[in-house]
Amino acid sequence: MFFSVAGAAILREFYKKEAMQVAGSAFYLVNEQQRNVLSFATVEEGQVQSSDTAFHAWVQCDGYVIDFMAPIFPETCAAAGHPFIAPRRMFQKRWVDMAPSHEHLDREGDSRCQ
Repeated sequence: MFFSVAGAAILREFYKKEAMQVAGSAFYLVNEQQRNVLSFATVEEGQVQSSDTAFHAWVQCDGYVIDFMAPIFPETCAAAGHPFIAPRRMFQKRWVDMAPSHEHLDREGDSRCQ
């Protein structure tokens, strides 16, 4: 939560952008060949669910999704005990270019936030 709250505040205060922090479920395809996906949610009976222990937070601003936590995804993977480590990258993507669902993550960098 900290990254999205602080990121949105900086965008609003210093850049005068209409940025807002959002929390919910999120999926990121981090390795296309191995189909490694970071999931910040649960899937129960085919339905995506976020909860107080399974969620992610990002910023929406000017039609973009910005994830200020993405650069520390390697540490997130290691701390969670994942068998893979996501590459260190920044994340800024137009909302219209997001995958329509978690089942449509086809290329590395594809993501779905809802």
